Amino acid sequence: MKPLSIKFALAIFILTFSSLALCQNGDAPGGTKVSIKSQDIDIYGVLYDETPKTTTKKPALIFLHGWAPQNVRAGERDTYAAKKFSKAGYISLAVTMRGWPDTGGYNLCGWKQPQDISRVVDWLKKRDGVDPSRIGIVGHSQGGQVALLTAALNQSVKSVVAYYPVTDIALWAKQTDLPQDAIAGYINGVCAYEVSQEARSPLYRANDISANVLLLHGDNDKRVPIKHSQLMFDALVKAGKQASLHTVKNGHHGAYGKDWEGSQQRVMTHLKNHL
Repeated sequence: MKPLSIKFALAIFILTFSSLALCQNGDAPGGTKVSIKSQDIDIYGVLYDETPKTTTKKPALIFLHGWAPQNVRAGERDTYAAKKFSKAGYISLAVTMRGWPDTGGYNLCGWKQPQDISRVVDWLKKRDGVDPSRIGIVGHSQGGQVALLTAALNQSVKSVVAYYPVTDIALWAKQTDLPQDAIAGYINGVCAYEVSQEARSPLYRANDISANVLLLHGDNDKRVPIKHSQLMFDALVKAGKQASLHTVKNGHHGAYGKDWEGSQQRVMTHLKNHL
């Protein structure tokens, strides 16, 4: 697929799902804007350290957003989660992945993003106040996919929390509520550009992940069915890794609403025990 074809496929995907645009109210206050060099782009992030200064180094978290229309500041919503977790004692960094402002570039469905976030991990390890042995990643949907792939790439990641991640691109093409235009143009187009769908699929990298993993997935998710997390959990356990899967009864794609109540506290408890 040529670059022009990628742009066309992305345009179809964006036009099809323009109703998914997030409200843009600005990043959560109190953070520090950072820019992290990665390959051909600079990764935009907002760093939060809301607890009193101490001589004891703190654990750190990277927050990764899910898919959004290309012109939307996709990482903005995660700045509010980063700020909340920072108040609980973490140095938190909400990152905008390749393909969205204010980072830029093209979203290539988990191809270059893991290398980007691996560089973010290495950058965060060197920050004053960060305990380099206690770095975790929290990701939603595509962000969960990238978090798992990053953990397979960078052994410094100690913990991963993945909400409803895509773990097998080929399976996604067969089971999703996305329309055929999006399946053909994005999943079987963009997600197969340059490297294979399997190379973008965390399911096939379970052996390389040393981080402990918490998967959260709604059993009523039609966009990315829960089978993705079930297969990932089974693969991690088979590989002798530390993993758990929390099934949200009647949960849909998106950690909001009554069915998802309490999920953030579950994540905080998991990280307290495992990061």
